[in-house]
Amino acid sequence: PTITNAGGILQFIGGLVNNSSTAPYVDFVSYHKYPSGQSDITGGMLWDTTSPSGVGSLYSRIQSTSIYTGFGANYLAVANAVKAGKQPNPTETKIYLDEYNGNWAFSDDCCRNSPTYSPLFNGLVMLDMLDAVYQGAHRVPDSLEYYSASNPPFCLVGDTETHCGAKDYSVMYPQYYLYSLFASSSFLNLSGGGNYMAKSISPLPTTSGLAATGFWSSGQDNIVVVNPTSTSYSSVKVVANNPGFTVNHVTAYLLNSSHKTITPSTLTPSSTVTVSVPAYSVVALKMTP
Repeated sequence: PTITNAGGILQFIGGLVNNSSTAPYVDFVSYHKYPSGQSDITGGMLWDTTSPSGVGSLYSRIQSTSIYTGFGANYLAVANAVKAGKQPNPTETKIYLDEYNGNWAFSDDCCRNSPTYSPLFNGLVMLDMLDAVYQGAHRVPDSLEYYSASNPPFCLVGDTETHCGAKDYSVMYPQYYLYSLFASSSFLNLSGGGNYMAKSISPLPTTSGLAATGFWSSGQDNIVVVNPTSTSYSSVKVVANNPGFTVNHVTAYLLNSSHKTITPSTLTPSSTVTVSVPAYSVVALKMTP
């Protein structure tokens, strides 16, 4: 069971969790999210500028405060509907964003497999979902499922001819590396369990400029900065307040079109560091004892 339109949040989810005949049996809620369609693609939708035909950018759609387009606003509406339900332990009801991507037409768009824009799209989705807890959500999503691993043109892996869904899965697409950066034990290890959101972050995701998130485990503190703009920042001061341990190692990871497979570098160990954040880039910091 799922919804594919924000209009279903109150109609379906709200109805399901507030109806005395169904609420006792609700263990989870799932939904899909796509911020654009074929008419936007046909109209020349671009990443961060309005197209000549007047179609708004994909970036502005992701960050929109409208529940119909914005990822964060949409999730917050779902979370609030679930929390207000009459099911057992409503704050513990799992929420799955179990299908999402850039458009619901399942067509090529400006940014799908672009080494420049794909990490930004997927990075902002991750930040918006995690940072929803700073906007009033009572929990982060329990699962995010990118659509899809191998169905053209929605690809994570493919072959040497860049055909996703082929028998030889030897090529990783740009979005693969974004999720590897967040989830893999080689990097930030978000999928390893025992992670907690930072008490607060700044700046929160907005419709312009840098966006950030932070989470920690017993063994490391992680901060991610996404720069979805064409402006490069040569000296960004990043501060981890109350890191929980003496920081003896800081590794920076850079993902962009010039560093397609994640480039690590070592910084002077401190809970306050200065990093370069190039245009159209994702920069992650891992601090360890």
